[in-house]
Amino acid sequence: MEIDAYLDEIDRLWPRAGEPPARELVDLCSQGVEEHPESSTLWYDLGIIMERCDEAYAFTADDSRRCFENAVKCDPNNAEAYQELGYVLDVYFSDYAGAEQAFNKAIQLGAERESYFGRARSLAQAGRTEDAIKSLSQDACPFHDDLDIQKLRTEILDGSWFSELNEENS
Repeated sequence: MEIDAYLDEIDRLWPRAGEPPARELVDLCSQGVEEHPESSTLWYDLGIIMERCDEAYAFTADDSRRCFENAVKCDPNNAEAYQELGYVLDVYFSDYAGAEQAFNKAIQLGAERESYFGRARSLAQAGRTEDAIKSLSQDACPFHDDLDIQKLRTEILDGSWFSELNEENS
């Protein structure tokens, strides 16, 4: 099957928000990257689907990371893949320096608010509170007025974000 046909079928089978992916979609995404390992979009889609799967599929964070790494190897201009790689490195591997690099690359490529949010989160988790706050400033973040960005900045400044994070990790 051609890449465009895979992408059309993936789009048709894509789950609604909150729904787990169907086995048919998981199999289709896997088949797509086997047939077209050069497709950044197919690798990206597979990584996203793996993240949405429940334990029954037995995918690991390593599987998702590999997908996003392959996506950026195939297309070094794929901002979304860098952003997702950043989140995987941050959330599952506590690789804050790697996450920061991935988010910086996504931002450089024109990524949206989520990459600025993720970069600040990674910086704060690495103990670089001042850098995290600066990264959300008017000079550094075009989304500085966004309510979620303002909330994160406030939580980092007053330390409440860290206490919530520590409670989650307990």
